[in-house]
Amino acid sequence: MFSLGATFQAPSLNAVARCGQFRWHRPENYRMVKEDCTAAIKLDPHNIKAYFRMARAHHALGQLEEALEVLQRGLTVRLHRACHPLA
Repeated sequence: MFSLGATFQAPSLNAVARCGQFRWHRPENYRMVKEDCTAAIKLDPHNIKAYFRMARAHHALGQLEEALEVLQRGLTVRLHRACHPLA
């Protein structure tokens, strides 16, 4: 039985976020982290952690321009959400 105070979240989004988090421990997993973050952003474009983790993965792979681009996109999303909290 469900309680009236229960909150529901998309399990696929939680799974994607957790996978990316645990893959940081091994450098050879950075490509998979990027894939996880791409999936997380598709599910929730306001997932700031996904942008940050993707940028870190790009940086670790020496893809500095891509890392900067991802950080800028994440910052744009964050600033938009700060200005329009109900959007």
